[in-house]
Formats: sequence, C-alpha cells, structure tokens
Amino acid sequence: TAAFLGARAAARVMGDGGRLIFTGSVLGERPGRGLSAYSASKAGLVGLAKGLALDLAPAGITVNVVAPGWFDSPLADGWKNNPKRSASILGHTALNRWGDARDLAGAYQFLASDASAFITGAVLNYGDDGINYNFGELLPGSISGRVIKSLGPDCDFEAPQAFLQNI
Repeated sequence: TAAFLGARAAARVMGDGGRLIFTGSVLGERPGRGLSAYSASKAGLVGLAKGLALDLAPAGITVNVVAPGWFDSPLADGWKNNPKRSASILGHTALNRWGDARDLAGAYQFLASDASAFITGAVLNYGDDGINYNFGELLPGSISGRVIKSLGPDCDFEAPQAFLQNI
C-alpha cells in the first residue's frame, strides 16, 4: 500500500517525463525457502511497477525496479555474520563478495536519467547470478518498497485519472 500511495502522490506532481524507481529484491522473482512473506511483498512490488509502467506511460512517466541481491545491510547481518551461510552466499555470487550501497548508485542514476527514457516496466536484478537460496529462516524486520522520485519542473501536471482514482 505504501508504494502505491507514494507512487500515486508522486505522479500527481511530476512533469512530463518523470521517473519512479522502486527498490525491490531478487527474491521477488526468485523466492527462497523460509522467505515467503518477504518474497511475496517484493513480487507484489514488481507487479505494481509493471502495471504502473503501463498506466503512466501516456504521461511520459517511466516506472522501474532495482532488485538488489546480497548486499551488506542490516537485513543481511544474520547471514553475513554466520560464516557457513556467508560462504555459501558468496560461493553463489558471481563476484564472490557482498554488494555495497555504492554499487547501486549507478543503477539509480541511469534509471533516473534521460538515457533510460525508453525503459519502463523493467526489473534490474543487481548483484545476483540467478541461483536460488534456501536458508530456512527469516530474520526479523523488512525493507519496504521505496519510491525514489524525480520531480519535473511542471508541478501542475495531472496524471491519468484512472491511476489517481484507483485505490
């Protein structure tokens, strides 16, 4: 709900050619055992982004998802601090290391730039080589989908009514 409401609010004030970029997870498209709730929330975010990409395309607004794999973050501490699990994860990661927030900056910069003006409804799986992970237990906490918006200069923009009125 938060991602939808945030996207709706942003679209109402974006100028023509705006960008919505959600943060998802590779687990949204490739769930892991014991991570059903988290994976489902991220899969829902992907579906929302693809639907919004269609709804907002007439207004020139693109909608995409950056889906990180295994990144160094508080959510990953339980895995990272367990030598056996950490080794297993790194063994299935092409670059054999944990991703760093700096590794993501280019993806967001690209999707927010004019260079991606013809890309919408895409999911950029980032830092993962496509292997499914089965760890059996979910750590407490969650990372919700976030809308990163780029507001255009025309704040009087009215996005397509079907999207704005659909709750």
